[in-house]
Amino acid sequence: RAADSCVYVCYIDIATMRHRVVDLAQRVRELLPEDSRSQIELPPAPRLRTGWWGLRLPTDVQAVEAQSVLQSQDVTSSCGTLQGELLVERADEDERVDIWCSVRIPAEHDPAVDFIHRVFGPIGPVDAVHILRDKSNGWDPGQAFVRYADPADATRAVLQLDGTPSHVRGVDLWVSGRSGGGGIA
Repeated sequence: RAADSCVYVCYIDIATMRHRVVDLAQRVRELLPEDSRSQIELPPAPRLRTGWWGLRLPTDVQAVEAQSVLQSQDVTSSCGTLQGELLVERADEDERVDIWCSVRIPAEHDPAVDFIHRVFGPIGPVDAVHILRDKSNGWDPGQAFVRYADPADATRAVLQLDGTPSHVRGVDLWVSGRSGGGGIA
């Protein structure tokens, strides 16, 4: 009956994710010399949710230089909630950007786990929380599975918590039942 005791939670909407990525992208652009300032290109929603954005630079030489300048630099969002090591990958020839960037966010710097326990814990004993993360960078796309010890607590969580405010300002939780166990071992 483990499947009956899991709930799916979405706590960041795509507009907020876009804001987080743009904030980091602007901070990264500030690390580049003035003459090689780039244009920020946001990818479609699925890739945006994994924390990647593109930079288009004036010349190929500047793209190579930007990649070496940016690779492995530490970066922090303007609000200070996201911090980690910058990842930079050269884009394919047929793409509209020169380089793809993201930030490797260590799990200990992600406030989501504490938030999930703080909000879902009062409903009943939580057996496990699984934050979905991008494998390449540890980015938190704002989705998780919560497994309760008692299936009745999972049902109560869906009924009581769906639509309540998230830890992200202006975003409400989306909570639903999840059959199949949600991938929590």
